[in-house]
Parts: sequence; C-alpha cells; structure tokens
Amino acid sequence: MTNEPRLSRRANQDLIDLAKYVARDNPVAAANLLERLEGACQQLADSPSLSFPVDGAAKGLLIWPVAKYVIIYRIEVDMISVLRIVHGARDLGRLLGESQ
Repeated sequence: MTNEPRLSRRANQDLIDLAKYVARDNPVAAANLLERLEGACQQLADSPSLSFPVDGAAKGLLIWPVAKYVIIYRIEVDMISVLRIVHGARDLGRLLGESQ
C-alpha cells in the first residue's frame, strides 16, 4: 500500500468548500481544519484499518470521524481512495448514494 491517499475530485472540492465556509468567519480556523483533515487522510493511508464500515452503504465503504467531519473512503489494492469529506450532520445514506 502506498503512503499517499488518493482524493477524488469531489473530496478535493469538499476540502475547498469547507475551507471557504470556515474562512468567512475565521481564516486561521479554516487553515487548521484543512491541516487536520489532510493529516487524517494521511493517517488513514498509513493505517487504513483504523476506521469502521458505513452501515447500509455499499460494501467496502469506510468512515473516519475528524472533529465534526467524516472522511468517507475505500481501501484499494495499493492505496486508499477518499470519496468525500463532509460534515457529520449530513445525511450520509443519501450522500453516499450520490458518491458511488
């Protein structure tokens, strides 16, 4: 397994959207949030079994909470593939239907 996570276009856009939203009120908090989320993605790439399966989701989808957010990913043959990074209050069932 490689030590670099692969983020989907949607996951990259999620990071941009989250940073812009948080930066409206606090640019420093936005930078810290991005650092924390990117660090968590790296941690998952290094140890992909840290997370747990998503109930009711397609087989192989995993979730890892980071503060108020969740990283949704799957383990591929040689890396992890991050599909989405969203606020934990989102309807994950509906959201995952859109991501697959």
